Amino acid sequence: CVRACVRAYMCVYLFIPSTQTDIPAAGVTVSASKACLYVFACMVFAWGFYHQAVCHSILGRLRRADGETKYAVPHGDWFSLVSSPHYLAEFVMYGSLSMFFGTSPRWWLLYGCVLTSLTCTAIKTHRWYKGKFDNYPTSRTAIFPFIL
Repeated sequence: CVRACVRAYMCVYLFIPSTQTDIPAAGVTVSASKACLYVFACMVFAWGFYHQAVCHSILGRLRRADGETKYAVPHGDWFSLVSSPHYLAEFVMYGSLSMFFGTSPRWWLLYGCVLTSLTCTAIKTHRWYKGKFDNYPTSRTAIFPFIL
């Protein structure tokens, strides 16, 4: 409940108009390097979005594969590296948005809150998987490959 209230406050705070943004106004020309950065940011966002969709699809198919409601260990895509790849993909998507909102302190505050929330949830998920399945891959980390 407290986390939901904090998130709601953060979202409202972000939508209060701010003059600190890297997004150009309509009709304003941007440098070639800035334009390349925006194109790169869009590509990174699409890459994260794709992997998030794939990971959700893998999780969704776990329940339909055997027709039962028992839990199973997910495999494939980023699941070979981490327990919560859909959170990692979301982190990648938020990271790409940082290329647009990089100068806004509000953005960095939100990004930090999202990172903290996703990391805590991924750690709990990782512990649950390890406790539930004896054959859980020991090489997997919670959210960040080879780190955490």
